[in-house]
Amino acid sequence: MSVATTLRARMLRGAGPPEDSVAMRVVVAGAVEVAILAVVAQGGVSGAAAILPLVMAPAGYVFSYRQRHRSNITTKVLLSVGLLAAFAASLAARVATAHDEGEPVEPLPNRLIEENFWRAIRYGLSGELLDFARGKPIPARQRLEELMEWVAPAAQAIGALPYLALPERNAAERQIERFEEGATLEQIYAEQVRTTEHIGGR
Repeated sequence: MSVATTLRARMLRGAGPPEDSVAMRVVVAGAVEVAILAVVAQGGVSGAAAILPLVMAPAGYVFSYRQRHRSNITTKVLLSVGLLAAFAASLAARVATAHDEGEPVEPLPNRLIEENFWRAIRYGLSGELLDFARGKPIPARQRLEELMEWVAPAAQAIGALPYLALPERNAAERQIERFEEGATLEQIYAEQVRTTEHIGGR
């Protein structure tokens, strides 16, 4: 049996019941807190920058536990907005740092920005984006990974680095793959809003 067939069979069976173990969540949350404190102890981030993840990580586990039997559409929207805000804040901080250090950050012509905007809408992560430094299109995922690498120091400084990650496949790519496998639109929609679907980056 192929991997695609196995995956399809598992998805069509539906999700199992949500995990109800409080002890498991406490252990995992404790491990996350210890990991954050270890990063602070090694000088990876300042104590002030670690306050937000130290507070938000256990709050997230509590929220996850309370929402485990409910639809997660609202949760996905809120997470998407939060992740986008973290990236925007990191990008703004990185540009400000570059400006302060004399690193050239030249404004781009609107037509080039519009070109990448159109490419992102039309092709998503499966397509290509213009690389302004190289002067040619490169894979969209590669371009975003390079951008995230560039903003990483600023993201780490403001405590946003743990929230920046690209998924192996986004929702559009998963839906197209399932449609090509023969799934109906009703099945695809149900799979995307399933309460136990994993949300996050790599």
